[in-house]
Amino acid sequence: MKNNLSDPASVQQVCKRLDKLTQGHKNLWGRMNPTEMLLHCNLCNTQLLEAHYDVKKPTAKQYIMKLLGLYLKPHFPKNRKGATRNDTAGTVLAIDFDEQLCRCKAILNRIPRHRKPITLPHPVFGSLTNKEWGRAAWKHMDHHLRQFGV
Repeated sequence: MKNNLSDPASVQQVCKRLDKLTQGHKNLWGRMNPTEMLLHCNLCNTQLLEAHYDVKKPTAKQYIMKLLGLYLKPHFPKNRKGATRNDTAGTVLAIDFDEQLCRCKAILNRIPRHRKPITLPHPVFGSLTNKEWGRAAWKHMDHHLRQFGV
C-alpha cells in the first residue's frame, strides 16, 4: 500500500513537505494557522500510538466509509469537522511553530517503528489495522499539508 506512514520512505516524504511549511503560510481552507495544524496533527498521531481501546468490529457503514475514504477517494474532504478533542484553534501561540514542527517529525518517525496493535477507533472508519492506520494517517497529513499548499 503506497503512501502509508507505516513506511519510512513515506514518512520522509511527508517530512520533506513539512520542511517547506513556514509559520507565515496562509491556509487555503479551514480556520487553523500552521502552528495550530501541527499541534492538531501531533495530538492525532500521538493518540494513534498511545491510546488503548478494546477493538470492535466495524459496522457495515464504517466498512463502506473505510473503503471509500482509504482506497477509492484520493483525498480527505476539505472543511470536515474533526473530533472536538483534537480542535486546536486558539490553543497554541504561532511562535511555537518550530517546537510543534520538530515534535511533528519526531512523532511521525515513531509510526513505522510501532509494533503493537493500534486500537484507537477511527471516528468514521471504526477499528483499523496498523497498515490501515498508516494509510489514514498519511491521508490526514496530506490533507493538512495541502491545506497550506505544501
